[in-house]
Amino acid sequence: MYELAARLGAAAGRLDARTTELLGCFGCTAGLAFQLADDVRDLVGDASLGRPPGTDVQSGVYTLPILLTTSGRFSSAEQLVALLADPTVYDSCVTLLMQNGAIAATVDQAHRPSTASRWASPSVRSRSDMPGR
Repeated sequence: MYELAARLGAAAGRLDARTTELLGCFGCTAGLAFQLADDVRDLVGDASLGRPPGTDVQSGVYTLPILLTTSGRFSSAEQLVALLADPTVYDSCVTLLMQNGAIAATVDQAHRPSTASRWASPSVRSRSDMPGR
C-alpha cells in the first residue's frame, strides 16, 4: 500500500521513471517497517495503541515473530505450536517469543534500511546509486 501510494504520487507529479522507482522502493521500505512494528506492537503493546495486544494471535493471524519460530529459525518451535492451539495462553506465547529472540529479531529487521530491497523490483535491487547502499 505504501509503495503504491508513493508510485501514484510520483505519477501524479509527473516524475521521471528513475525517481518513481526510487520512491516506490522508499514506500515499500516504509510499509514493511510499519508492518513489522505492527507485528511487535500486537504482541507487546497495550490497548492505548489502538487495539488490545494479542488480537492477531487470538484470531489465528501469525506475525513474523511467530513465523520465525515455527519455521525453526528460533528455538522452541514445537512448544510455540502447542501454545498457539490454545489462544488463552497468549502471555506464554509472548514470553517464549521474548526469550527466544524472535521479537528482538523482528524489531532489528524493522530498523534495517535494506529490508525492502528483497522485495523491490530487480531494476531497483541492482542499482548501486540508491540511498543507503
